[in-house]
Amino acid sequence: MEYLKPFLTFEEQIQKLAGRGIVINDYDTARDFLSKVNYYKFSGYTLFFEFKEGPDRSHRYQLGTSFEDIKNLYLFDKKLRFLIWEKTKLWTD
Repeated sequence: MEYLKPFLTFEEQIQKLAGRGIVINDYDTARDFLSKVNYYKFSGYTLFFEFKEGPDRSHRYQLGTSFEDIKNLYLFDKKLRFLIWEKTKLWTD
């Protein structure tokens, strides 16, 4: 199977997000975050801010959507998943 998505540097990932209308206030922080979190995993959280245009993705975002907004959603979800995992672990011990 051939991999169809091209490799993007962290700078290119940030440029791609900014080109789609996501506000990047701090490029260094964004680069650091993306170096620790997979871009495609992170981009899944952009769906909550995306304009809906039928069944296909528009890759256009609500005015003022920032990298920080998406990052905060990602971090909230991560904490919530961890808390649920911890509670589940306690119930099974």
